[in-house]
Amino acid sequence: MRRTAWLSRNKRFGLHHAQLRWHRGSFVSASYTGGHNVIEIANGGATVRSPSHGAWEKIGGRKYGSTVIFFRYDPVSGAYLGTLKIRHELEVAEDGQSFTGVAIGELRDANGNLLPGSNTRKDTVTAERIDVEPLPDLP
Repeated sequence: MRRTAWLSRNKRFGLHHAQLRWHRGSFVSASYTGGHNVIEIANGGATVRSPSHGAWEKIGGRKYGSTVIFFRYDPVSGAYLGTLKIRHELEVAEDGQSFTGVAIGELRDANGNLLPGSNTRKDTVTAERIDVEPLPDLP
C-alpha cells in the first residue's frame, strides 16, 4: 500500500514539486506541514527572491487554500524591492499524488504600498507529490 502525505486523516498536505506559471513558468518545491505551515523555495535564485513562508487550510473536500509571502530583490544591486503575496486555491487529485489550482499575486513595494497589476490575474498551478524513491541498481 502506498502511503500519501496529502492532508486527509493524518493532517498533512505533503511535499511536492510544483510548476507555478507566475513569471515565465517558475518551479517551486514546497512543504505543507501538519502545523498548517507552508515553506517554499523557487528556482529564481536568492538574488531575486527569498524563500516563501505561509499558511494553509482545508476549504472542503479535496480543496485547500494557502497564502505565502516572499521578499523581492533587485538582481543587479541586491536592493530590497518589496514583497509578493501569493494566494492559492488548490484541488488534490483523488489518488493524492498531484494537485491543480490557481494563484493570484499581490505585489507591494519596499514601503508596503500596493503596486499596479496586483490581484488582477489568475495563474495556473500544477504539482506532483515527491515520494521516497529506492536507489537504482548501479554496476
